[in-house]
Amino acid sequence: MKVIYYCPHCKQTMAGADTESYIACPTCHTYLDKTKYTEDKWEQMSNAEKAAAREDFQRGNDIAHGNSNGTGLKVIGGICSLISAFGGFFIGANYGGIVGAIFGGLMASTIGLIVFGIGEIIRLLQEISNKMR
Repeated sequence: MKVIYYCPHCKQTMAGADTESYIACPTCHTYLDKTKYTEDKWEQMSNAEKAAAREDFQRGNDIAHGNSNGTGLKVIGGICSLISAFGGFFIGANYGGIVGAIFGGLMASTIGLIVFGIGEIIRLLQEISNKMR
């Protein structure tokens, strides 16, 4: 599905693939803002509606804002969880056998899972905020 992107420098709109990565404007190479409009919905709009939407884009409205903090926390939490689980498993195995290894891995990875969960909550709250605009 293609969505509409807006260039804040050129004030142009263009359709592109719906992706989480940044897309640069082909004219001025500025990062494009992803809007909430799909290509199909944009094509059905009249010229007056499109002009009003472009004015909203200039004010920052109807832009699907991302949140890199939530994504970053999820990555850090996942990495921390994996490293902690392996470390806890090996340390627990040295001191308590198999039972110590299992509990050591689970307990050590808990903090990473909590950080991952907070990152997911932030991402979901941003998604809700984007839908309410």
